Amino acid sequence: KLMHDIFHCDSIDDYINLGVMVMDLNALRQMNFKQKFLDLIASVPGNFWSMYDLFNALLHKNIKLLPMTYNYQNSLLAKRDNLYPFFEDEYYLAFQKARNEGPKIVHFSGIQPWIKMVGIESFYWWKVAKTTDFYEMILISPMLPPMPKVAERKKSS
Repeated sequence: KLMHDIFHCDSIDDYINLGVMVMDLNALRQMNFKQKFLDLIASVPGNFWSMYDLFNALLHKNIKLLPMTYNYQNSLLAKRDNLYPFFEDEYYLAFQKARNEGPKIVHFSGIQPWIKMVGIESFYWWKVAKTTDFYEMILISPMLPPMPKVAERKKSS
């Protein structure tokens, strides 16, 4: 009922995440998206809406999904053994296919690779991170879990 009445989605398959989006800005301007977005935020008290909810409520019939290879979600790796009841076989098979063929864009949804290593995608993320000017900043980020202390070896005399 909530999915249909508020988000205008008939099933979980109609509800999108915002990990990877290609937006037709001219079409959004034509539909007066900015004003509709602001009106929707103002119409609901408190912090009920998330960014996902707002986009889903406003764009529910104007969405074309990209193939999963362009929005591969690493968090599905952690869920594969305990899938949600709404997680259809067709969706999971598309996920497996994208993983086997090699995703083009990985969306680190839920589990970020700088917090926990999940799958080969995390390894690649760190490999690329190491080549950037931001590597040292990533290593000292307060978002990282504490690094284990490594005991110094005593020099033998």
